Amino acid sequence: MKYLFLIFLPITTQAQDFKVRAREHFEIHTIDVSGTEVEYKGFSNTLNFWWEKPYDISYGFSFSPVISNLEAQGQELLGEDITYWNIGFELKYHFLKSHKSFFVRPGIGYSLLKPGNSIEDASGYFLYAGIGYEIPFKNFGLALELAVRHSKLSDDITVKSFTPSIGFHFYEVF
Repeated sequence: MKYLFLIFLPITTQAQDFKVRAREHFEIHTIDVSGTEVEYKGFSNTLNFWWEKPYDISYGFSFSPVISNLEAQGQELLGEDITYWNIGFELKYHFLKSHKSFFVRPGIGYSLLKPGNSIEDASGYFLYAGIGYEIPFKNFGLALELAVRHSKLSDDITVKSFTPSIGFHFYEVF
């Protein structure tokens, strides 16, 4: 049965304008562990697997990071570096019909924080909110976005993230 899914997935995704998109982030995470705040910064990225109608609406799954480099800024309560995984559902909506470049991006999903030391992994959920502007060129769009993510994890850990990003969307090529 699972192999049947693999056969029909390419056919159904092409019929539904299914796209894969990526964006690069510089993330700043403020992590509260039992009242002690630590900060981690670094580059990361997100992949979207979704249905898309360019400059109108897109929705589907998000996954991050594919590659990450989040390092401690000062106190290393969770180790010198961490890995912070997020998988969820996102909607990208170009809300002004008179000027389609502006968009909002809400999201929700599951988070997993993997410390770089002996502290146990923490998991939970996140809420994501972004606002951006996409600059159309001949065959692609350049999307600039400012976003925040709030995560509530196990062991009373919260993560507040500021995650500006840039995305290149090759509408005519892919």
